[in-house]
Amino acid sequence: MHKLPADLRKALIANRTTLDAWKDITPLAQNEFICWVEDPKQEMTGERRIRRTQEKLEEGRSVGRAAGEGAGTASARADSD
Repeated sequence: MHKLPADLRKALIANRTTLDAWKDITPLAQNEFICWVEDPKQEMTGERRIRRTQEKLEEGRSVGRAAGEGAGTASARADSD
């Protein structure tokens, strides 16, 4: 399990709905979000992934959907950097 990065922690705490959703998912699902947020090569991509993590948690979606699923989607290509 990876440690929750400070920027993601701050984003979760800032939104009660997102924080509640975070607490409701399994540790494995939390770890998948953390890995996805920590993985980008560019800082801007990491910031965008934190925003998308918040959105997906509010929608009850998994990190697979947060990452765009299918490699052929525009969203998956945008987040693959």
